[in-house]
Amino acid sequence: MSSTPLEPQSFRLTRYRYTRADNSVVVATDSMKNTVYIKAKEHPVTPPELFASILGTHFVETYPHITTANVKIVTHRWTRMTIDGKPHPHSFYRDGAETRNVEAVVRKDGIDISSGIAGLLVLKSTGSQFHGFVRDEYTTLPEVRDRILSTDVDSSWNWKTFAGLSAVKAAIPKFDKAWDDARAITMKTFAEENSPSVQNTMYKMCTQILAAVPEVETVDYALPNKHYFEIGTFPASASRNEANIANRFRRPELAQGPQEHRQRRRSIRSAVWTEWPYQGHRCSISDLL
Repeated sequence: MSSTPLEPQSFRLTRYRYTRADNSVVVATDSMKNTVYIKAKEHPVTPPELFASILGTHFVETYPHITTANVKIVTHRWTRMTIDGKPHPHSFYRDGAETRNVEAVVRKDGIDISSGIAGLLVLKSTGSQFHGFVRDEYTTLPEVRDRILSTDVDSSWNWKTFAGLSAVKAAIPKFDKAWDDARAITMKTFAEENSPSVQNTMYKMCTQILAAVPEVETVDYALPNKHYFEIGTFPASASRNEANIANRFRRPELAQGPQEHRQRRRSIRSAVWTEWPYQGHRCSISDLL
């Protein structure tokens, strides 16, 4: 394989590490790991958008042959323990599976940042409906005016390109506020709206985030269905134990095991992506079936 006169030197050097076993341009994983630790000691690690930008800028400025650095940070929820009514000075617990995710693409001429929420499991026992959809020979889903709605929220918002690390630093107060606003909008819309469809609910969440954070260019949502089914009722003559079982299955917050049908366990999964413009921005949703 020969290089062409138009091929940038940085690409050619990177290609040589694979095609010619030339390790002279390889930044070892060990170096990258230690860099993260050292930079975390030298700089603030919050908001994660800032720390991701600091890390990426270090790599593109330190190594001349590197043109782009991709950094992903996942922040888990750790809550301080309360012992005997007092916050414990050094003990914490993992507060759910929800994470705050950040991805930064750092180049020599700018920084693109995506922020997001993932793994936020929500459920409401009423206030959701779905009817009037296409019915054909492949349809078995009944139309419903009231149903249980549960999903794992996966939302991300993409900021307008930052000119560099100094521009990211100038926007520090906006990152935490945007995350708080996006989370509050998601929860409030989910809880209060009598949802005509998950698709419409996602659209409303998108438009509200775009309005709340003008610096955001696009918003993406994925709300995969997590199905909880009512078992039904038992006759009045049912024993006390049978009645308790029926009540347990009718209360989704107590349903366990096989009553929770997780779509991710299926061997076949389909998704329909929908995008549309909104006041100069772009919204997109993923309807996972």
